[in-house]
Amino acid sequence: MQEIHEDKGTTRLTPSHPVSRRTALIVTVLFAAVILGALALMTTSTGQQLAGIKLNPLSSFASDRFDARRSGRTKVICSRSSPCGAQPVNDNFDLTNCGNSTCVGDSTAQLRVTSPSAGEVWKTGEKQTIRWNPKLIRNRLTGGTVSITVSPYYACLSQTPKCYIPTISPYTITSSTSDNGQYTWTIPADLPDQYLLASRINVTGNGRNSPSESSTFQLARVAQPKTATVSGRVLALDGRGLRNSAVSLTDSRGVARTSTTSAFGYFSFDNVSIGETYTVKVLSITRLYRFGTQSVQVSGDITLPDFQAQE
Repeated sequence: MQEIHEDKGTTRLTPSHPVSRRTALIVTVLFAAVILGALALMTTSTGQQLAGIKLNPLSSFASDRFDARRSGRTKVICSRSSPCGAQPVNDNFDLTNCGNSTCVGDSTAQLRVTSPSAGEVWKTGEKQTIRWNPKLIRNRLTGGTVSITVSPYYACLSQTPKCYIPTISPYTITSSTSDNGQYTWTIPADLPDQYLLASRINVTGNGRNSPSESSTFQLARVAQPKTATVSGRVLALDGRGLRNSAVSLTDSRGVARTSTTSAFGYFSFDNVSIGETYTVKVLSITRLYRFGTQSVQVSGDITLPDFQAQE
């Protein structure tokens, strides 16, 4: 309710129940809290939407320039406007030869073999990885294949006067493999001697400015052992190891050696000459059991199939 007061020609309205200042302050604080809560809710919703957006600079070139660190690559800032040959090194891009230029990650021009490195020694029987820069368009593999060969390298061919070396055809490591930047080569034990010592690997193909030659490295043959171990097991009728059984190993000249099985039926012969053929048999300890005979040509350590007892 309000009361009307007239004072010297002026009319005033006075509340019959005035609102206290404390009540007004409480209302103001509550209103501000509602506004701040609404703003916080809007910010959270917008952040969640932004978090769902995946920025992939390797597949999107919406702008002329992007920071490759967004994709975990920290060595380069790329641009469409100034291309150069970026070479992938450990999942990064090495721009050593690009000066101050930026690049799009294309490496279509010059193929470059990066492994083996100069002075490395690769041995027969080992698995080694040959590496080169794959063909890339906007940091993506383009597919295609390359061939890989190895050739002997003679430093005297670049000297004056040149030396005379008979022509040796390259050794084909693979005639076709994916241009993905690497190939695992198991170096054969029987690699011909002319490819040992100083050599270079060549990678060719996929429409590249190729072939590309590796640095000079060395191929070496691992000395083959002269003796080996022949081992096996003797089993009873029920499949258990038969202990204390005598097993003989006889060479082509009739010279025999004997080994006795362990508690679990195992036997072995050490220092067996490689390159020979041997006859192995179980010398039955009872007439209840019969065993077959095995013939084996030894080229390295070998475990024979089990000798199973027969009635």
